[in-house]
Parts: sequence; C-alpha cells; structure tokens
Amino acid sequence: MTLKKISTLIFAFSLMVVAVANTSYAQVTSTFTVRMEDKMFINTVPLAACNPAGLSAVWTPAGLAAYLAFCKATSLGENPPTPNIVAPLDARIRAGVDLRWQCTAGNPAPFGGFMVRLATAGGTEGPAFLGIKGIVNPIAIRNNINLNGTYGYVSSGFPNPIVEPGFQVHKIRLRSDIWDKISGSITCGTDNRGLPTSRLSYKLLKSAFPSTKLWIRTPMTAPTSVLRLNVAQGTFDNLWALPAIPAP
Repeated sequence: MTLKKISTLIFAFSLMVVAVANTSYAQVTSTFTVRMEDKMFINTVPLAACNPAGLSAVWTPAGLAAYLAFCKATSLGENPPTPNIVAPLDARIRAGVDLRWQCTAGNPAPFGGFMVRLATAGGTEGPAFLGIKGIVNPIAIRNNINLNGTYGYVSSGFPNPIVEPGFQVHKIRLRSDIWDKISGSITCGTDNRGLPTSRLSYKLLKSAFPSTKLWIRTPMTAPTSVLRLNVAQGTFDNLWALPAIPAP
C-alpha cells in the first residue's frame, strides 16, 4: 500500500450572510457580521498512517520501533464537537476572528469593514499534570474588506520546546509550525425588496497534518455556530515536511 504525502490542502466554499437587526431603510444600508473559529486537532492515527517511509530515513529495527511508538503516542483521538475553549483543550490550536461590514443596496462593494482577533489556546502536551502546552502564534490577519472586499487570517503554532526533541530525534526537521489559512471575499447585492444582501466566500489552505474543523457563526452573536469544514489529517510523516507559514 502506497501512501501519498501532501504538504498542503485547500478547500473553497461560499455562503449567504444574514444582516443584523440595524438595517437603515432610509439609506437602505445593512450591517453584516460573521464569526469564524477553527481548531487544529490530532485525530486517531492508524498504524499505516505513521508512514515511516515518508521520512526517507535509514531505519534500524530499534529506530523504526521508536518512531512507530512515538507516532502511536501522538495518536490523540481528538475530535472537538464545538469551537469553544475548554480545559483541557480538545485540540492542538484554537483560533478565530470576527468580521463586520456594511452593504448599501445597488452597490456591490462592502464598506466599513473590520476584523477582530479572537482568543487563542494551545493544547496540553505530555502528561496533563506537567502543565505543558503547545505554543500558539499571534493570529495574522489581512483586512482588505474596504479596499477590494477580501480578507484572510492565519492561525499557527508549534510544540512546546520541551517536547520538540521528541520529533528531532527521529529526523531533523527545519519547520515545526502547523497552520491554517482561511481567506475569501465579500460581495454585496440587492434582493427583490430593494434591501442589501451579502455573500461571503471562504477557502482553507492548511498544512496536511493535523486535522482541521472550521465553524462559522452568522451573525456573530448567533447562539450557535455551524460546522462548515471538517478536513481529515494526512499521514504523520507530514510533520517533518511542514511548509512555511503563509501570509494571510
């Protein structure tokens, strides 16, 4: 059985966004909000998905056994049901952003747009009693909503330095950051009543390991969020071939 290693994965979609309640009928202008939350998590790693051949290493029997044991120890079986921050975190990284913009009937370009970073969190690494957590990088954002209707953000992070030698002992790796990039565009429209509408497109570009879930809440104050993406992780050896973190 041959397992193909893919360094990045990309998925693209779009959705209609519901206006919040402060529509101005005099100006026929509406405000729209969206909350996007993502979690990167390590689901169960089958033995075949450890894929030692992907490291292009010369394995001794002891080295191969150690690698497979490390892979299975990292098979955390995570599968977060919500985007919420819980303790302990049910993922490696949790991040997200809020978006807000306005549309005027008859004008396809959004305006008054801004983005706000949400709280981030890193997952526990090693025995819980040690209190070791992964490192989460600051969320990088690109707010071009008012310029050309586009936006983007990147969530990323890396193992705690105490844990990183556990990777390096099997093969030196130059990059240790896992990451997700969510980006897209916002357009405005007009419905048959003459009121503004809006559509938000979104696409996910990610490192091939681990798994990713993306939830979207619209408006951002809605009581529940909707799981829009659930992308399974690639093989474990992708952690030794991580691409550089992209710009948002």
